[in-house]
Amino acid sequence: MSAVTPCADGLILRLYIQPKASRDSIVGLHGDEVKVAITAPPVDGQANSHLVKFLGKQFRVAKSQVVIEKGELGPPQTG
Repeated sequence: MSAVTPCADGLILRLYIQPKASRDSIVGLHGDEVKVAITAPPVDGQANSHLVKFLGKQFRVAKSQVVIEKGELGPPQTG
């Protein structure tokens, strides 16, 4: 699967999130994901809500239009 996939409702983005960064930015590709650095810590959903706000600003859409489908609770599992 590619990092960005068009769908009927907009786009599906596969993201690699770097929390506690010095500034918010879309860094570039990280394998088959888009790397996004955000300043919020990964505590009590702070990173998720900050990510939604940041992506809404970047794509000029309302926060309600940004949906996190998977990966809300921690780093990817390996195994």
